[in-house]
Amino acid sequence: MKVNAKEFTDLLKAAPSSQILLNLEVEGSDSHKVFLQDLQFDALTGYSSR
Repeated sequence: MKVNAKEFTDLLKAAPSSQILLNLEVEGSDSHKVFLQDLQFDALTGYSSR
C-alpha cells in the first residue's frame, strides 16, 4: 500500500477520534470503506512505519 505521507499525517491530526474510516481504492476494483485498525510509528522519525 502506498500513501502520501503529508495527506495521511493531516488526516490523523484532523481525526476527532481513534476510529478512522477510509476509502481504499484497489487497482482494477471498486473502492471499499475500511476502518484503520492498527498504526505503528517509527521511534526515530515519528512517521508511521506500516
